[in-house]
Amino acid sequence: MKKMLAIGLIAIFIGLTTVPLVNSQLIERKVVDNITVSHTVETIALNTPPFVEIQTPHFATFWIFGRELPYPGRPLMDEPAIIIGNMYAAVYAVDDESGIQKVEFYLDNTLAATKTEPQEGRNIYYFPGVIGSCRLGFHEITAKAYDNAGNNATSDPVKIFYVGL
Repeated sequence: MKKMLAIGLIAIFIGLTTVPLVNSQLIERKVVDNITVSHTVETIALNTPPFVEIQTPHFATFWIFGRELPYPGRPLMDEPAIIIGNMYAAVYAVDDESGIQKVEFYLDNTLAATKTEPQEGRNIYYFPGVIGSCRLGFHEITAKAYDNAGNNATSDPVKIFYVGL
């Protein structure tokens, strides 16, 4: 006869064990036999979203054809990045539990590019030429990372002012 303990969305069957891992971080099961030998098994649910951040360009920076120069004036925290000419975007994405499946780059809430492989040996995903595809004026860029467990996270938006030459 199987006994069942149900807590929220978690069901644990003692005997043959079925454990759907939904909205939980850690389940610990301890099995004891008739001669009091015990063994503890831990299962970690992979439901923590990845970390994602746009590293380049970032707020209050000044770029001419991909090269960062001193910002004109005294920048404030909410100042846009000023970009003249084409440049790359660099996105840092990491998930220590299951790894990164892909990173998407958005320009004005429209998907502009997708990468599945970071630069070798790092967690940086480069998006060359994407910013150069926008028109003169203010824009917003974001990145969205997906991990191999099906979780995702979106970066904080970065405001840019683009002047194409």
